Parts: sequence; C-alpha cells; structure tokens
Amino acid sequence: MDDTAQKQNQINDNVQSQAQPQITPIGTVNKEAEMASVSDFVKPSETPVVKDKEVAEAGVQEVSQSVELSKEHEQIGVKQSAETTPVKIEPSETVQLPLAQEEAQKIVKTNKNIGNSIVWLAILMLKHFKMMHRKLMGKGA
Repeated sequence: MDDTAQKQNQINDNVQSQAQPQITPIGTVNKEAEMASVSDFVKPSETPVVKDKEVAEAGVQEVSQSVELSKEHEQIGVKQSAETTPVKIEPSETVQLPLAQEEAQKIVKTNKNIGNSIVWLAILMLKHFKMMHRKLMGKGA
C-alpha cells in the first residue's frame, strides 16, 4: 500500500473507534492466591481463662458468664436468649414409623399403580423392614 492508502485506513479506523464505545475488560489476569486456613480468620469469642499459680493461691475463682433468672423474671416475661439456652434432648422410647409392616404389605398388594406416592413409601418401608430383620437375625446388612 502506498502512504495515502495507509493514512486513509488509519482515519477510517479512528472514525470507527470514536463511534463505538471502548470495551474495557472486566477481569484481569492475576495469579490465583492460595486459600488461607479458616483458623486465621475465625477465632473463638470466649477464650479460656488462664490462671497462674499465684492467682489460684490468692483465691480467685471463675464466675459463670450466664445470668441465672429467677421465677419472678419468668413471670414477667424475661427469658434467656436462644443462643445461650442449651438444647435439651430427651431420648424417646417409641419410634413412630410412617407405615407398619402389615400396612405396607397390604398397600403393595392392593395397589399396582407405582405412580402413586403411597406405593413408593410402602415399597421403601418394606425395604427397610427387610434390612432390620436381616440385622436382627444376624445375617449381615
């Protein structure tokens, strides 16, 4: 190309670049940073008390951090917050199953439509009953 044609191409390129907005890249090419361990950022809010020998001999005792509420407080509506209240878990003697074994067998025998959800539940319950019987009889899982 001669000089005039090159200048004309440059002028056309400049006119086109001015008409269209410049697209700036959103992301940059950086090296990936190594993941830091969580322990660097997460620290327990309450640190254990460190007692020196002299402090223990002086008779310093640790005081409970929780507030003890009396029955008067409960009567007027004051109670512990959910975060500080320990969860009481009482073991249950009885287990409530969705279906008994006899019910599950009856449903499977009477309903042949496997598109029905109760049939799927009955089949699943029979499978679990079968596994329980195997474990009880000692034939493995």
